[in-house]
Formats: sequence, C-alpha cells, structure tokens
Amino acid sequence: TASDADSRLREKMRNDQRFRDAEQWPANIKAERDTDQRPCLTINRLPIFIRQVTNQQRQSKPAIQINPVDSGSDPKTAEVLQGIIRHIETQSQADVAYDTACDHQVTMGRGYVRIVIEWSETKPWEQEILIKRIRNPFTVYFDPACQEVDYRDARFAFIVQDVPREQFIAQYGVEAAQSSMLFSSIGDRAPDWYPGGKVRIAEYFYIDVTKEKRSLLSSGDEMTDAALQSPDVQEYLRATGVRVLRSRTVEKRTVKWAKITGSAVLEEAEWPGRWIPIVPVLGDEIDMNGEVDLKGMVRDAIDPQ
Repeated sequence: TASDADSRLREKMRNDQRFRDAEQWPANIKAERDTDQRPCLTINRLPIFIRQVTNQQRQSKPAIQINPVDSGSDPKTAEVLQGIIRHIETQSQADVAYDTACDHQVTMGRGYVRIVIEWSETKPWEQEILIKRIRNPFTVYFDPACQEVDYRDARFAFIVQDVPREQFIAQYGVEAAQSSMLFSSIGDRAPDWYPGGKVRIAEYFYIDVTKEKRSLLSSGDEMTDAALQSPDVQEYLRATGVRVLRSRTVEKRTVKWAKITGSAVLEEAEWPGRWIPIVPVLGDEIDMNGEVDLKGMVRDAIDPQ
C-alpha cells in the first residue's frame, strides 16, 4: 500500500537525485553521442545553490529545545530535561542526522531522522537513546493516509534493508531463508522481498490502539473503569465520600516494533514511546486533489540548468 501510493513521487525524487549527481543528458541523446564518440559535458551548477541553503542550516545548528509552558511546569525540570537531550544529541552526533535530512529535503523534498535505543557499550545493563541519520530516504515507507507535517498520526512505517542471502543465513539461520520458497508459492510479489539474490529485512513499526474508560474523582485522582469497580475502591469511596466527577473513553496508543521478512517475523518488541520514532523533514508540499507532491530545489531548476 505504501509503495503503490508513493511510486510516482519516488520516481520524481530519484530523478531529482540523479540530476543533482550530474546525470543530466537524456538517455537517447547520450547513447547517440557515445556511439559517435562525442563528449557529453555537464557543467553542473545545482550543487552551488543547494549548498547555499544547506550551509546556512549547518551554521544555525538546529537542536531540540525544551520550554516550560504552563503554570504547573517546573523550569528546573525543563532545564534537567534540556541537559539530558543535549547529552543525547552530542553522544549520537545528531548534527550529522540533521544535516543529512536537510540535504535530502533541499535536493528532493524529503529526508528522515530516526531515534533508536541501543545497549550501552560501556555499561552492559543500560540502554542509550540515539538520534541517527537515514542515509537513504528511499528505504522508508510511511502510512500514506497520515496528514500531520511530522507524520505523528501514521499507523505504520517501514525501514527496509536488502542483505546478501549468505549474511542473512549467518544471522538468522537456514530455516528463515528457506521460507522464501513458501512466500513465492502463495502468489505474493517475491521480487519486492527477495531482490536479486538478496533478502529484504524490514523494521516494521505499527500502532496498537486500545480503548478504555477512565474516571476523574473529586479527590483529583484518575482511575480506569476496571480499577473503579474493584471492591476495595468502592469501599474507599463510601468511606471517604469521594465521588466520580466525570468519565470518558480514551484511546491508549502502544507502538509495536518487529523485524520481518516477506514471510517471517524475526524479532518483535514494544517501543517505549507514543509515536513511531521516525521524523520526516519535508520540503515544499503540494496537495494536487489528494495526491501529495514533495519537492526541493532541484525539480524547478532542471529546465533552467
């Protein structure tokens, strides 16, 4: 679904990337000149204009900022959180991730930054939060129905990687590799998941939504409906005179993560957060009757160049 919805946009972005990389001659004209042993010179001026934007972004050094926003906030807590985030950005060289995403944004209209959790190399029982770059934005597939600029309403997302079959067998075993035969036999598009002797592995993030009823008590406490119906709580309410002020049904979001192939789940876990940890960095966004087009500087500079 994500691949089909994005196919036209991705082709435009690949063309932008190729054009920036000085592949600017039409294929038929280049073939004729190669046959006649004539040169195909390219005086590529686009990188100059792209760097005017990206260099300014590098000088401004964007970073995460924590601000206390209401009367119940604590400036000292915000300062502590700011220090923790600064440490995370420094530890993970987040400026590289920001610069890479901006370069893709300016070139073809979309880049990504991701957040990962890894075990610490120096403290084997602790985990670290890291901000990492996504070098190839074409490996990311998002829910095409999301509307928010930061894709916070996405229901699912994939990050894919194609690994050689031998490497896959060494890491996950022969049985996982043999499942490709079963996958092909049920009519799925095998080339998408097993391209050219490789195996495609996807990190699959998806949102699991459950609904539960919560009640606000006159004491200021909040309880789920299940907890409220317990005998001990009912006795407490009768003894103290605390009453239910109002109730409402809320949605509880859980982010699930799995590492999959086309036919097998290799690993799975629950992500400790409320949103899919992939952040898009978008260029110009144009909605053409429901079909979204994203572009950077290259698209409109192709004909002048």
